[in-house]
Amino acid sequence: MDISLLRTFLEVAKVRHFGKAAETLCVTQSAVSARIKQLESTLDVELFIRKRGDIQLTIAGNRLQRHAETIVKGWARARQDIAMESSLSDSIAIGCMNDLWPITVKGLCLQLTQQAPEMLMQIEILTRDMLIQRLTSGLLDLAFMFEPPQMSELLIRKVMDVPLIMVSSREGLLAAEAVQSGYTLVDWGNSFASLHAEYFPDAAVPIMRTGSGGLAYDLIQ
Repeated sequence: MDISLLRTFLEVAKVRHFGKAAETLCVTQSAVSARIKQLESTLDVELFIRKRGDIQLTIAGNRLQRHAETIVKGWARARQDIAMESSLSDSIAIGCMNDLWPITVKGLCLQLTQQAPEMLMQIEILTRDMLIQRLTSGLLDLAFMFEPPQMSELLIRKVMDVPLIMVSSREGLLAAEAVQSGYTLVDWGNSFASLHAEYFPDAAVPIMRTGSGGLAYDLIQ
């Protein structure tokens, strides 16, 4: 299997446009079409539903997408490990959720570079689902998240407690008042959602939902 075929497939699946995928990959649009046709011929399935101005993944395409990401990432890491300079003794792939980078992971990574300067470090900021997928497929050695899955194949350790502080753009508001008007709700996971519903059973529908505390804080400011 030519890895470039999978890279091309992933780019088309991402932008849903052969021309835009060609620009990103620095090839011609006909080359992109030829690669997709070759991949479909190899797998003996159709990967995209092609309509004028609208390209959608087929069921087979959706199934391939997850495997293709694992294969492409795995190949990149294999090449990196094989080509590792002799001065580097080992490597580690670390992933974390966006909000955890400034809170704890940044400091831990800096500490690691000081304690093991000979180690090659790869760091990725990903969603919880992507972190779990890459952990289970062996593309990450270590991942930091707020609510880890209870999976037997993963070794789970608590790193720290992260206090959540409610903030407002208006002074003097009680928490119960804040959730009634102009409220931005951050999704911190299922445990938080259950406690939030318990503490604020009559809360109004939030004007915004987001999975990033940093993003919510910026918007509130």
